Amino acid sequence: MLEHLTLANVDSFLAVILSVGGLYKAGSGFRRNEFEDVIDPLFQATSRVADDYIEMFGATLEAVEGTRDSKSLEEAMMQLRRNRTKMITTRARVGEIVKEIKEITRDGKMAIFLAKIETIFASEGMTQDDRRPQSRSGEMVTRLEMAVAGKVPRSEIISTLRRTLSEIEEAYAALAQSYARLRVKESRRRAGAGLTVGLS
Repeated sequence: MLEHLTLANVDSFLAVILSVGGLYKAGSGFRRNEFEDVIDPLFQATSRVADDYIEMFGATLEAVEGTRDSKSLEEAMMQLRRNRTKMITTRARVGEIVKEIKEITRDGKMAIFLAKIETIFASEGMTQDDRRPQSRSGEMVTRLEMAVAGKVPRSEIISTLRRTLSEIEEAYAALAQSYARLRVKESRRRAGAGLTVGLS
């Protein structure tokens, strides 16, 4: 199985998150360019990682559906674990910075947009030690470990993977809708200010 979570995309995503966090901490001087400085780069970087996530879980599903032995299940688990390792630190930083930005901004649509980014990587219904959302990849690694140990049937893993893929796709669609609303808001702001609408 190939490495489906591209390290370059993860690094780019983290770089954008850190840059955005720095802008908010620096003050409100950039706010007139919030769409260009924050929303658009965040959406583009998140889109690339979301594509990798969908490909990663799709490849895992394909591997599990095509196997009949525990060794192949273990290989699928190890591959998913390696991909997950690339994202662990980044996901933690995303959570921290998103929380900081939510505390600073008073824009409700912006807060919703940030929350939808988090939902791509962790479902609100998943909890870890009853404290915070568990990552989708973390949940799947745990379930694959149980399958390798013979504690859960392969059919349950397949069902969980299909559900996870569907949830990621739905979460990304919701993020895209939120982005579109913010884009319209920016277009109207520019038009009202007599600015040229230069959004791609």
